[in-house]
Amino acid sequence: MAQFECDECGVFLDDSGLATCPNCSAPIGMFQLIQKKDGRVLEERMATLPKGGTEVLTKNIKVNNDDVKAEFIYKESNPLYDKQHTYLDKIREFCSVISVLIFLLMPSSLFAQDSCNISKKEHFTQEQINSLRKRFKQAGLYTVKSNGNYYWYYLSEDLRESANIISQKLKISVDTLYMLAESGFNDKQIENDKDKVIGGDNEWYKFEKKANDHFFTHPTMTWLELMEKTRQDQKGNYEIKSLSSYLLFYFAYDPNIVVKYNTKEELFLGSITFSDNLKTYNGDFDLKGFGFNGGAISGIANYQYKEASDGSRIFEGSFSFQNHDYDYAKGYFKNDKQVGRWTWDSYNHNNDDVSHSEINFNENGIPIAFDIYIGPRNKPKRSYLSGTFENGKLVSLSYKDNRIVKCDGKYNAEGKPIGDWHVEDGSHFIVMSFDDFGKLIKSGYRDDRTGDWINATSQYPYELYSYVIDRIKNGNFLRSTSF
Repeated sequence: MAQFECDECGVFLDDSGLATCPNCSAPIGMFQLIQKKDGRVLEERMATLPKGGTEVLTKNIKVNNDDVKAEFIYKESNPLYDKQHTYLDKIREFCSVISVLIFLLMPSSLFAQDSCNISKKEHFTQEQINSLRKRFKQAGLYTVKSNGNYYWYYLSEDLRESANIISQKLKISVDTLYMLAESGFNDKQIENDKDKVIGGDNEWYKFEKKANDHFFTHPTMTWLELMEKTRQDQKGNYEIKSLSSYLLFYFAYDPNIVVKYNTKEELFLGSITFSDNLKTYNGDFDLKGFGFNGGAISGIANYQYKEASDGSRIFEGSFSFQNHDYDYAKGYFKNDKQVGRWTWDSYNHNNDDVSHSEINFNENGIPIAFDIYIGPRNKPKRSYLSGTFENGKLVSLSYKDNRIVKCDGKYNAEGKPIGDWHVEDGSHFIVMSFDDFGKLIKSGYRDDRTGDWINATSQYPYELYSYVIDRIKNGNFLRSTSF
């Protein structure tokens, strides 16, 4: 016989043979929280139906009624519970509470054996899951949704907290919290990457993941101490990554759902099937696409291909290029078309300059987004071109030329500037407003000395379109890839 707590009055009950709580007469049954789209049961437990209905049972769970529904299934049987608790009742109740506390608090519990070697395949029983959810609710946490999954939301601005302190507050072992936090951390990163056309910042992911791992595997270290440690570890770097000035964790609502992080590039390549029995070439090769000039460079290429019936080669699979440890390029082909993420990197060891070109292609070889820049390593970019495409048409653009000229805005399907364009030419900050058909409505800048509006214009929104198209088409497109 399992025991559970009455949601109306708090009395502990045995679930055998009871239809109502003998103390407050609340109906006994099975509470379920169900995801509408696939019918998956997110939570299931014995419960009593409070006077406020199922809304009371979900008060600590922030749910979207369009996503989930709460159901209460009445138990149809006669009450067999004696309202006068016997000595055995008290012993049973006491033992149940003690067993739950031991189960939650001991590091050697069923959850995990060691913080540094946690099993990622641990299966949680429904009883364990219900016990965890009860502790989170008692601590005042509520649930949030991230990337389709639910998590318990933990936020604290007390930087003196350590993993041990959080464990004591939630009455859940550090090892268990570590396991529950990992899926939430990965899921938030996946959700953040959705807003980035060029793939997610993998370096930031690695940095924050390493910090989170260290926090839970060194449970006496406070977040403030961890922030200082990360700063010391990066000493000498021009740009130092910093942890957030608050503690934020997403603990899995369903701990049996394990979310792993993959970059957009990894997900994309996983969706493509390359041909079998590919051949490999390794030898001399001329490659273009480096820097703003787009000229070809001689080096060594290693690529996969399949032979056509006429003896020609159809590039398929991985491609890489290298030239004397100065210039590198890599990407993938599918049926002679560039697909996925392509990168070109060129290093000038005399002045520590870096030239980087990055273009994302879809499965048909059509560009999606690009980022091209030049600048000293680990310092702000000196010059850059970046933007996005829709159906092979350039629709947005950002441009900077040697820290003097800056320009950004959007284009329509015909390549005409639309909306507000911002142009900074070194002396003025010009705003050019266009209608949806590319007609200039207003253009100028505000004189910061008098407040007067000064009419002025720029050719950059018009000229950059053809410049970018020519630059990418002639500098970065290989084989049969085209707009």
